[in-house]
Amino acid sequence: MMQKGNVRTGNIFNAKVEELLGERGPKDKQAVRYGELQKAVDAALFVADRRAKVEARKAAAAARSIYGISSTPVADVLVNSTRNQANPLTILSDSVAGFEDGGFIATFEGYTDNTHVSNSFSTIIMSINGVEVARTKTGVRSPDADMSGMFPFALTGVFNTPNVTPTVTVIAYATEWNDETTTTAGYYIRQGRLVISGGQ
Repeated sequence: MMQKGNVRTGNIFNAKVEELLGERGPKDKQAVRYGELQKAVDAALFVADRRAKVEARKAAAAARSIYGISSTPVADVLVNSTRNQANPLTILSDSVAGFEDGGFIATFEGYTDNTHVSNSFSTIIMSINGVEVARTKTGVRSPDADMSGMFPFALTGVFNTPNVTPTVTVIAYATEWNDETTTTAGYYIRQGRLVISGGQ
């Protein structure tokens, strides 16, 4: 009997299903028995999932190694009336290591509290390696009299000089609204926090 079509296709058509699936006939390393097909798929998915998790952990570790963040709380402190421009109070002075290759952003945040006095204004200054990078002044003045309250603030500076371990310094002083007249009482800096983030 003459076989129709090309020989290779004909052989496939004439082969038994069990042989095509590897149940019978010649076996090689790629053959999978039909009854074991689901197990093989499950095993492959398990291995792929495990490898994906391993790679994800490696990627996360690599990300942590090139990006860092630190947060340092500062205890509440009173900036009293003797602290003026000529005699400011040092709130913090921290050496920042670990960012010599990538630079960082420094943020000092918190709020000032002068609820115990009505004529105290705050001035807070942040410097990096002796260079002023940010300052803020808080307080409220009305036509009748100065007012008291709690005022949030955030000072931000950037440092990106390579191979240098800089020092972040924050100072503060108290005056009346004109920045010159000595106040009768100071103010508090509360919930202060220095946050450093950047490439390592």
